Formats: sequence, structure tokens, C-alpha cells
Amino acid sequence: MKKATVEKFRKKLEEERNAILKKPKDGAFDVEHTKGDEVDEANGHAQMALIIRFTERDTQLLRKIDHALLKIRDGRYGECASCDEQIEPKRIEARPTAALCIKCKEEEERRERAFTKDRRVGVEIE
Repeated sequence: MKKATVEKFRKKLEEERNAILKKPKDGAFDVEHTKGDEVDEANGHAQMALIIRFTERDTQLLRKIDHALLKIRDGRYGECASCDEQIEPKRIEARPTAALCIKCKEEEERRERAFTKDRRVGVEIE
């Protein structure tokens, strides 16, 4: 991958990282929002669940961004973590944090679906 292209993605990743870190933190949720009648309590609990979900999503995205930035520093950005082939430029453009090429990502998803399906029907996988 050309240096200019890698630099473009580095800037994009750092901007996204900074945007996540600058988001207001709603961790100090007011417990009073969960008090009141049943509807108020349900709304308060739903809001807390949503805040937790967004916080977890941001944390996971930060990990992916940091990993991609590390690969840029190591000169391995754009390499598939599974097969070591170059990740397709369109995939990198769409998802700068991509760690797998399309082929390997599809295989990973196939395994996950098979595992989930087998777990639902009670099949033990070794």
C-alpha cells in the first residue's frame, strides 16, 4: 500500500479515535431516573442499558482502531491477520479497522454461524 494511502487512513483512524474519546461520558447516570412509577423505572432501565451498550461499542471500536494504528506503525497495515495477503482496497476504504480479507472474514462468520447453530440444538463441539 502506498505511503500516502496509509497516511490518509492513519489520519482517518486518529480522527475517529479522538471523536470517540471526546464524547461526553454518560457513566454518571442519575439513579433517580429509575425511580417513580413502573413506566419511569422501565424507561430509566432502558436508558441505562442503551448507555452501557454504546459505551461497550465505543470501547470495542477503540481497540480495533488502536490495533490498526499499531499495524500502521509496524508497516503491516492492510495485511490480513489470518492469511497475510493484502486486504482489498475497497474493504479498507469501507472499514479502515478491517483485520481480515473478505475471504477470511467470510470463513470466520461461517464458523461462528455453525457454532451458534450447533449450540442452539445442543450439539457439543470439541
